[in-house]
Amino acid sequence: MRLFLLIATVNIFGHSFFNHFNSLCNVCNRKPWFWLPRGHYSTVLEIYQVIGAGFRFADCPCCFSSDRDRLIYYFLQSHFNIQNCSTKEILHVAPEKPLWKRWNQWNVNVSGIDKRTRGYKFTYGRDVLNADLTDLKFEGNTFDMVVCNHVLEHIPDEPKALQEIHRVLKKDGLAILQVPFSPIRRRKRVISKLFNRAKRIEWVGQHDHVRMYADKPWNDWLQYGFKFVPFEISTLLRMQNKMHPTEPLILLRKISN
Repeated sequence: MRLFLLIATVNIFGHSFFNHFNSLCNVCNRKPWFWLPRGHYSTVLEIYQVIGAGFRFADCPCCFSSDRDRLIYYFLQSHFNIQNCSTKEILHVAPEKPLWKRWNQWNVNVSGIDKRTRGYKFTYGRDVLNADLTDLKFEGNTFDMVVCNHVLEHIPDEPKALQEIHRVLKKDGLAILQVPFSPIRRRKRVISKLFNRAKRIEWVGQHDHVRMYADKPWNDWLQYGFKFVPFEISTLLRMQNKMHPTEPLILLRKISN
């Protein structure tokens, strides 16, 4: 059965399934001959051309990093100088395993948190704390960086989460806040509490999302004491490292207490 599915996948998605451009996974430093699927098809995601969501072949079969993991990893290695950050304090929210494994290799002081919620399968060890992003138990001005990769779209009380991220960051600290968003919408879509599972999928593309972000979602977050930090990555580099061709790194700096 698995062989049949593999053959069918190759026949239908051959061009995107194979590593046609000989791309390198910068997380594990390997060049796999194919890429694993990620995401799912959704009519509303296609209509609004949502970046950072939807079905694509993007996961490395060697380390299971995603296209968005490799985007963050590139920044950490090339610009944050992570390998010389033994004195830095990092908060990683809902940590992705491919990135989580690298922190120890880099000898970084990192705290991992996630909120265990019914209906999800969690495989974290005891080193990842059960915590709520809207009510963090850390003192203010603790972290040099917060990595929060595709989490905010799941949280109903987004303002409180952003306030908490701002509070625990040190002055001039950085926050990576990746979310899926539509570059052609000017207003975000928010679910109603009355929506059932099917209606949520129809409205925002995924049953556990509470909103679909519009273009440049970070503009709404600047009011919480952040400054957006532009970070450019060339099209060629994105292709070489199998990153999403257009997803920006949403990088914010804390500018006020």
